[in-house]
Amino acid sequence: MHPASLGVALRQAGALLFLTVAVACGGSPTQPTPTPDPPSISCPGNVTASSTNGQTADVTFVMPTTQNGSQPVSVACAPGSGSTFTVGTTTVACTATDATSRTASCSFDVSVTAPAKLSAVKFMAFGDSMTQGVTSLIATMLAYNPNDAYPLKLQALLAARYTSQVTRVINEGVAGEQADGEGKRRFGRTLDADKPDVVLLLEGANDLNHYLITAGDADEGVTPAARALEEMVDAANKKGIPVLLATLPPQDPEGKNGHSAGTVPKLNDAIRHLAHGDEVVIVDLFNGLGGVPAGTIGADGLHPTPAGYDRIAQIWFEAIQKQYEEPGSPPPTLSLKRPR
Repeated sequence: MHPASLGVALRQAGALLFLTVAVACGGSPTQPTPTPDPPSISCPGNVTASSTNGQTADVTFVMPTTQNGSQPVSVACAPGSGSTFTVGTTTVACTATDATSRTASCSFDVSVTAPAKLSAVKFMAFGDSMTQGVTSLIATMLAYNPNDAYPLKLQALLAARYTSQVTRVINEGVAGEQADGEGKRRFGRTLDADKPDVVLLLEGANDLNHYLITAGDADEGVTPAARALEEMVDAANKKGIPVLLATLPPQDPEGKNGHSAGTVPKLNDAIRHLAHGDEVVIVDLFNGLGGVPAGTIGADGLHPTPAGYDRIAQIWFEAIQKQYEEPGSPPPTLSLKRPR
């Protein structure tokens, strides 16, 4: 064979041998690795937080998620999760960066609301045993537990909502007191001593029972009790102190101390007539408790149960919120934990 033809034959044979060996070993011609799609990023929804001091809040949020991109893909947000945010709305910008420096971005808002605030923070709760916190677990026995008193429960509600303010509810309840008696005499002295922003006034039940016992007719106590309450209201208003005036809770006529149940609505009507403007606002405990004693009035038919005092505190709280909460406060989330 001619030398040139021999070289061509050898080269062809070598190429065939290479392909045969490659196929026998399971190999294939090398293909280039495809480039991944650029990264994409998805931010969480807008976040709302509350400031307890009216200035800042530490806010933690869920980090964005990513797809595609050359691994590893890193994510950074500014400001970062756990940062301190001021009151108002701050935009958080997040960026995803892959291994080849390609980026994608998204953003969301963090809104920090200021805490609710009151225009009045010092309250004087004035009244008889229903302000002091007396209960009756059995009809023939009264008990006093400070933790049952509505002023303490109201204090807890106010402190939970108005976190940037120091609120105070002073318990000036005296068991057995009549409005048309020691009540109206004590009121002025207590007002001067406490110097409250607002008076919470609940009294008159003992007046009805007094006239039931002494005159045989509780109705005789309606006018003197209402007149005494009006004197207290006037005394407070003359000092520029507004009054939240409560209707009496319902009574159970079957209870030992609830025999004025039928007269309570009459006194409450007289109490409602004392309302005028912002100086005297009626807080309707009677209808707030459903107008019936079941579930909220104790065994003696007169004094609220601990659950009844819970509800009474809530009614006072809602009245205070409506009357004295400043505009722009966040929506309420009401809850009550009994004080320990």
